[in-house]
Amino acid sequence: MVSKSVVAVSLLVLMVVVVSGCVEQPIGGQTDEHGCLIAAGYSWNESLGFCLREWELNENQREAARMAVAPLSYYVTVTGVDVTGYPESFTVLLQRNDNRQTFQVTLKDLENNSGSNMLNKECDIDEDCVVFGESGDCNCGCYNKDSQWEAGGACFCAAPASCKCVNHRCEGVF
Repeated sequence: MVSKSVVAVSLLVLMVVVVSGCVEQPIGGQTDEHGCLIAAGYSWNESLGFCLREWELNENQREAARMAVAPLSYYVTVTGVDVTGYPESFTVLLQRNDNRQTFQVTLKDLENNSGSNMLNKECDIDEDCVVFGESGDCNCGCYNKDSQWEAGGACFCAAPASCKCVNHRCEGVF
């Protein structure tokens, strides 16, 4: 005859085994060292500096995405690039790789602002660089004060206290 305590312990062990087997794993949860979701088809592009599905973006969309990502100080995945007011404007859909928060950056009037130099012009001195956004804003970091940049979205980011010019790029000082 089995005692009630042995049955209770056995049921408890069985429940722990069943519950531990039901831990939900995120879909496509495997990531590379940059945080790219491998199972979803994303991979890191070193020359562009972000995760993407190589087959999804044409040359103009890649350049718009590169410009949108340039001032960011964290790894992101480009989930889409919408052409708005073609060919002048793009909305770049982004996802932070550290916390999976989504946001977008809109680049306007690219043809009239010298294309690839528009977003993050190279800096020569620290005074060329300014902080954009604030803590609690998805889009924050440093960029050249002569650049044009418009952001959207609402998720957490820790804005730098100041910016400095390092190797002709504006970088945040935290």
